[in-house]
Amino acid sequence: MVTSGSVTENARESDRLTHSIVIPTVGRVEPLLECMASIARQRLVPEEVIVVPCRDAVGIKRALGSTKNPFALKVVESDGCNASLQKNLGAKHANCDIVHFLDDDVELDPAYVDEIDATFRLNRGVVGVGGKVIDAQARWPVVLRMIRRVFLLNHDNGRGDFLPSGFPAMPFDRRVDVPVRVRLLMGCASYRRNVLESFQYDEELGRTHLWEDLDLPATLSRNHLLLYQPNAVLVHHHAPGGRPDVSRYAYAYLYNHHYLVAKHGRRGVYFTVSFWWGHLGAWAAMVFRAMSGRVPLWPVVSSMFLAERDWLRRKRELMGRFDWV
Repeated sequence: MVTSGSVTENARESDRLTHSIVIPTVGRVEPLLECMASIARQRLVPEEVIVVPCRDAVGIKRALGSTKNPFALKVVESDGCNASLQKNLGAKHANCDIVHFLDDDVELDPAYVDEIDATFRLNRGVVGVGGKVIDAQARWPVVLRMIRRVFLLNHDNGRGDFLPSGFPAMPFDRRVDVPVRVRLLMGCASYRRNVLESFQYDEELGRTHLWEDLDLPATLSRNHLLLYQPNAVLVHHHAPGGRPDVSRYAYAYLYNHHYLVAKHGRRGVYFTVSFWWGHLGAWAAMVFRAMSGRVPLWPVVSSMFLAERDWLRRKRELMGRFDWV
């Protein structure tokens, strides 16, 4: 049974869970310190925080060493800047019942951990919970929002599932105030640690830092229950540094669209047509982003052609791993 509303008042003390937080970072010290401060202000303080830097580990350790925290702190250096690799590494060092994954530039509402804790305790069959993400960036331009709608690209007021095009539709702007079942959770999500002993983030997707967080919940939700808990709130500030330029983003957007649909997409004429319609829209969206940002167009278009070429080559290698139809 899925409970409703803010559930912390109903959770029993005897069901107490312990909590680890894993934060992969590209070495953004100031946003990380603000994130850590919001963790320290939690109504339910986690037992441990594990920071996994892929750059400037010495600077991260120095900055964190000057802070006083009400939780145990570990810094585990990653061999590469791969978000999935960093998350998997952090999960291996986690010792608690629930593992929360956070971006390094988010700020948690004081009740965030408490709400997720109670959701897990009152729904024993649930293996993953995601909260409400408030995007601190300005809204998408009108033209780009229209392209996203017309071409079935991803948006944030969906049902937490893939659209027929294969793009994700997350529920962050969905008007619900009770936990709802979803198929997809995004990067800031929480899982039972025993599940992470058998399932990991896909490091192929992690190379490009786009949608690397979708594969794990898409796999888990085939046989397990995931919930979106709108009362667990965080703000994503989108700090500069570590983010791809338009050309690299366009490459990842197209390549990973192919990859996710190959691995998790539905088959049939309707979904094939929807995929290619959405893929055409992805090209249009990336061209618009380049032109509106006054970015030279040819490098962006070139990177998109490169993504298509690389996928055709990589597809042959993945034939045995995915359930191709």
